[in-house]
Amino acid sequence: MASPGHRISATDHTELLTDVGPVPKHVGALLALDHADAAALLAALGSRLATIDRFSDRLLIPRNRLRRPSWRPDAGFDVDRHLAVVEVVDEPDAEQLIAAAVREATEPLPRDRPLWRAAVVAGPDGRAHGIVLTMHHVLADGLGGLAVLQRLVDEPPLPEPPLPVPAA
Repeated sequence: MASPGHRISATDHTELLTDVGPVPKHVGALLALDHADAAALLAALGSRLATIDRFSDRLLIPRNRLRRPSWRPDAGFDVDRHLAVVEVVDEPDAEQLIAAAVREATEPLPRDRPLWRAAVVAGPDGRAHGIVLTMHHVLADGLGGLAVLQRLVDEPPLPEPPLPVPAA
């Protein structure tokens, strides 16, 4: 990833300019879960997503539309503004999870904050049955989205063991 203040590529600029119409240019993913605790999952998601490059950066659109937008740190970044719980009425099956994912992924992302959101799909018992992650295409393409998913589902690395102190 490039440093904050880096202008988006010409291809990403085209993606942004052509993001018109009823279906936003988003990359979305649905992770099906086996009845996790929704509150604990939301907390874990927040802590992991907040550490990913670009997830705390905002796209600054210049007044001169011929210049490409650039990434800037979002001074008011709050990971909780990007997280939600989507409750379904019945115990969710695969069809309901997919329907929830489609609704989340096709909802436009607010342009006044970093261009992503994550939703935990919870059943009536408050248990999580899925995670829907939505990112604008300028934030992550298919491969970038896979890298983000890997950061979400992989165990964090274990701390390095301390080096032995040499005997005097």
